[in-house]
Amino acid sequence: MHLTTVKDGTKFRVAAKDVLEPAKTAGIQKHDILLAIEDTEIFDGAQLKNYLIERTTPGQRVSVKVRRTDADLTFHVVLGGG
Repeated sequence: MHLTTVKDGTKFRVAAKDVLEPAKTAGIQKHDILLAIEDTEIFDGAQLKNYLIERTTPGQRVSVKVRRTDADLTFHVVLGGG
């Protein structure tokens, strides 16, 4: 997934610019704003990358919370290999 920085209310977040596998299969769409992974709030791409490197392994299933328009949705993504 390729990310871009967006303003979400008073905070800056990251949003999906291009959605690739496995996020696409899980249901994440272009322009979804990433809020959290496994209950850890995410504010930028570097934080997301560090979380994935330090706390996950390929094949692990993680919950990803996103904001789509005015609804907060949770998807379950099976992580691909590095």
